[in-house]
Amino acid sequence: MLLLGAVGLVLLIACANVANLLLVRSAARTQEFAIRLALGASRESRALLIIESVLLSLAGGGWGS
Repeated sequence: MLLLGAVGLVLLIACANVANLLLVRSAARTQEFAIRLALGASRESRALLIIESVLLSLAGGGWGS
């Protein structure tokens, strides 16, 4: 049971790290998004950024479990 608890704690920490990295990454890109919108970025370029974030989330969840 102790080993199971330790593994669960490590997985929780890994998931928290991935979530924190995604939050920091999105906060850092706020200015980039504003500039892209001001210059008239297409929906496709914004969709690519969303797909990138989703793939990073799925990869982090996959590696965490």
